Amino acid sequence: MTSHTGKPLVLITGSSGLIGARVVQALKSDYRVVGIDLKAPDRLPPGAEWIECDLTDDHSVASTLDHLRARYGDRIASVIHLAAYYDFSGEPSPLYRDLTVEGTRRLLRQLQEFHVAQFIFSSTLLVMKPSEDEERAPFIKPWMIDLADQNYPVNINRARAQLGWQPRRTLRRTLPEMIERLHRDPRQWYEINRPWLVILFGIDVIPLGIVSAVLVMLQATVVGNWCFLCLVTAAISLILVYMAYDEVYSSLLYLYRTWKKSRDARVVWAALWGRPTSVADQAAVEMARKAA
Repeated sequence: MTSHTGKPLVLITGSSGLIGARVVQALKSDYRVVGIDLKAPDRLPPGAEWIECDLTDDHSVASTLDHLRARYGDRIASVIHLAAYYDFSGEPSPLYRDLTVEGTRRLLRQLQEFHVAQFIFSSTLLVMKPSEDEERAPFIKPWMIDLADQNYPVNINRARAQLGWQPRRTLRRTLPEMIERLHRDPRQWYEINRPWLVILFGIDVIPLGIVSAVLVMLQATVVGNWCFLCLVTAAISLILVYMAYDEVYSSLLYLYRTWKKSRDARVVWAALWGRPTSVADQAAVEMARKAA
């Protein structure tokens, strides 16, 4: 066994991924970092090590951890488990179970031979990026929510009984707060997300609503006859016009301010289709501040 002293050992699974590579970079100065992944990292920071490992294969996991024990010993300060499967097409795949579920089971089984001080399991697509400026636009985008449809049922009774663990937040408590924030500042939601859909909705609702109301008035003035159901329809149409106007105006204003900031048609085009850019986010934040 190779002798290593000084820095504690951190093992990171999925170390070549988007999050894993950044975790390796962040921890390499204070820890001995070993990353395991099926593919090699694009760039391995000095002082860190990568070991090829397939979590869907029992032999690969066993041989990888045998190598880790022979080189670094059997004490691990932290295991950061990031390796998981996700397909952005949303199609079903056996890898959800083979890698995400059974791969985690294989890893935990082999780690029984180690002294592990901490095990961190990360399994989420939706992460709020920290920001020093609390008024910055959120990192979460609607397309992330649309794709976050692969869910497993979770039973926390075992964690509650064995660890005394309780979730710090519940949907029952946080959902009203989320809805309240959306009601408090609805413009920002529509300004930074898919303006084309809002504008299309406005083109569909506003002209038709106005035409409906005009036709009802013409029926009364030209034909000389009122229709109760027609009046109800016209009233509903005008209500929809009123509701749609604010959203369409905000979206158009958002695109105009994006144009004023960038003077670049490509940036405005990206903002129209809801693709985030730093210029468009700045325009949205400024509008939200003025609306507040």
